Amino acid sequence: MEPTEGFEAFVAIAEHGSVSSAARALSMPRATLSRQLSRLETGLGVQLAHRTSRRLTLTRAGELLYEHARRILDDARAALQDVARLDDVPRGVLRVSVPPDAEAFTPMLCSFLDTHPEVHLEVISTARYVDLVTERVDVVIRAGTIKEQDLVGRVLAKVQMVCVASPSYLERAGTPQTVEDLRRHECIGTLGDGPRAWPLLGGGSVEVSGRFATNNLISRLSAARLGRGLALAPNAFIRADAAEGRLVRVLDGVVGVEGAVRVLFAEHDHVPAKVRAFLDFLYAWIEAHSMFEPR
Repeated sequence: MEPTEGFEAFVAIAEHGSVSSAARALSMPRATLSRQLSRLETGLGVQLAHRTSRRLTLTRAGELLYEHARRILDDARAALQDVARLDDVPRGVLRVSVPPDAEAFTPMLCSFLDTHPEVHLEVISTARYVDLVTERVDVVIRAGTIKEQDLVGRVLAKVQMVCVASPSYLERAGTPQTVEDLRRHECIGTLGDGPRAWPLLGGGSVEVSGRFATNNLISRLSAARLGRGLALAPNAFIRADAAEGRLVRVLDGVVGVEGAVRVLFAEHDHVPAKVRAFLDFLYAWIEAHSMFEPR
């Protein structure tokens, strides 16, 4: 048995949930498709699916094979498209992972679609680690420290986190003058493991506490505007609030951290046209719009 023999039939069966549905989708006789599945199971020596009269469900071995087979077929089709379409026009599905609360990128993403009508964009908003290969993600936009060594990356912009509060909160609770003062204030937290600690620009951190915490930046800023307490936020996101007096920077130059927003993608001998087009568009957009601090 060839290593990938029967993969297309198996993937179709797994995705359609039955041999009959897959056969109709592939315009093949049901008996032919059923034989291909049986031959695949015999060749591998494992059962790939549980069959009932109405439904087919994958075994654990079947789920594992599906993940790999799906990726192999996608790669094969992409390779055929790259060879057949030498016009180098960006097209196909582009999967991009962005951080939560990344509404600032939405105009850029929509403008990219207007510029490249043959691209279909799928945007995944998450703060967790994204495996580009297993999750079939093309590009990741991520803030903070990057640990993956097998990815190609570029710094898009600097990010400066600052401490802010509303005038109403500061009038009620007082304005902290030292790092130690933060311990007695309501500090709007970011959900995560371990104690809440805010970074200091001079190094180290200070443990803080408060009755409200969320992993959503927009919610943290809204709570700060409503006088819920102090909050950490990117300077670029609070400029309008600061200019109009809704938020005030506190312990400026003392509390906060300087970081970066990066774009990452898997290293390939041939970067697909849709990825290259997206990266070029993203770089130009960042240069033209003051979304973050200058690099």
